[in-house]
Amino acid sequence: MCVTNDMSKGGHAITNMLTSLFTTLGIIFFVSGVTMALQLRKYYPEFYEEYGILIWIATFCLTLPLFVRGINSHYY
Repeated sequence: MCVTNDMSKGGHAITNMLTSLFTTLGIIFFVSGVTMALQLRKYYPEFYEEYGILIWIATFCLTLPLFVRGINSHYY
């Protein structure tokens, strides 16, 4: 049997580890994206004016799957 629902052999530890991993990665990526966007707005206003919305969209769209994966890992 390849797949089992028996969590007695360390399944909870792996689930907790994956939840923590993806949530931590999501937080780190979100913080670094926001920091980058704010620094660009401060030091390169012309560049930010042209590409700022794309940077914010990319930050949210790339962070969201990490949080969703962490939530998915936590509940399933």
